[in-house]
Amino acid sequence: MVKLIGLMDYDCLVQKRYVAPNYDLGLVYAYLKDNPNLTVRLVTSFAEQNLAKYDEIYLFKQSKYLAHPSSVIKNYFQLNIKEYGPGFMARESRPFIRETFYLEPNFTCYNPILQLSVEQPGHKLSWDVKHAVKSKYYQHVRLFHRLDGELLKKDVGFHKNKLAIHDDPLLLLTNPAGQQTLQQLINDGHKLFFIQPLDISLIDDTNIIEQVIVSKNLATLRNRLMISVMNSSALWFINYFITHKCKQTNVVVLYERGKEKDYYVCSMLDLNYYNHKTEHRLWLRPFYDKEVVQTSSLALCLYRFLYKTPYLMSFYEYVFYMGCKNEKIPKKLIRTNEEIYEFILEKYGMPPLVKALEDWLLYNPEYEEHVFIGGSSKYERSRKKAYDARRSKYAFERSVSNSSQEFSSQ
Repeated sequence: MVKLIGLMDYDCLVQKRYVAPNYDLGLVYAYLKDNPNLTVRLVTSFAEQNLAKYDEIYLFKQSKYLAHPSSVIKNYFQLNIKEYGPGFMARESRPFIRETFYLEPNFTCYNPILQLSVEQPGHKLSWDVKHAVKSKYYQHVRLFHRLDGELLKKDVGFHKNKLAIHDDPLLLLTNPAGQQTLQQLINDGHKLFFIQPLDISLIDDTNIIEQVIVSKNLATLRNRLMISVMNSSALWFINYFITHKCKQTNVVVLYERGKEKDYYVCSMLDLNYYNHKTEHRLWLRPFYDKEVVQTSSLALCLYRFLYKTPYLMSFYEYVFYMGCKNEKIPKKLIRTNEEIYEFILEKYGMPPLVKALEDWLLYNPEYEEHVFIGGSSKYERSRKKAYDARRSKYAFERSVSNSSQEFSSQ
């Protein structure tokens, strides 16, 4: 009897976004696809009836920051699913490690879903493929593999000048063997595209951090940076952007779960402050984690603000706009103008979202600059007039001298 085997690229499927195939999945597919007793397919739906038809499912999870599949897949532990990849604790990278060690990966199992995503981008199964690596131009390689607990460099025959590197970039930048291999690829003139993200906070050597920032050979890596801990390495990285003219770089910042809600508001306001201090050459944005982002209305509003247009206005002005929008105040009235602001407060009252921010500032006055940075005004007169007497003991003397800008919901 022919067994039906499912291969699941969990990272792509749960995010519905495709940049590159999972390297280990490609090796397993290359090993199993010609077995006459097996039918091997890429799993493209979490639907329970779809998963139930497979005799076995090999689930590959690359990112350890994505939610465990059991939170997404119904009756997860009743299905015959086997977990692989660095996204899990204490799991092998793939099954059949020894059998697949010398194989080249085969990614043709991705072709049907990629074709659907291109031809019918609005389909419910489609993935976002706008930033996909074109395999026509790039050779997918992994330079180092683990076998029997030992890290081994694999001899790779390069048949293309452009290489999509699936190794952990931290290994290539901090391990002596990895550094030597990376430098040799650069010396040989290869164009490198790094598939895996680099966590800046895990690099202790500031010389390496500077190399990541300025080296033209690591340009694609700068599009895949993250910070998991705001430690001295991360702060050095941020300060470099404040003190140097660098090319624009986006960085995703992760937060530990289980903190007080004010912790997340303060931390995201810090990101906004750093972004402005670098003149938005550095764009720090929080990673979406429901248990972090939805801890309060202000945290959710901050998350959205940092992903939209934080360079056009202050966070206070964004909260005022969103608060007015929530209260159905006509959009044409909402402007970064003290007189208009005062008129809205007198006619409609202070929107609840704005009041929540004012209340928060009452107990966190040290973050006032973070809230108003980048705005056209601090609206001292209107806020004093509209808010209650508790606010009067806090000074509003300082003002922000940025030019006034009109904004809407575009």
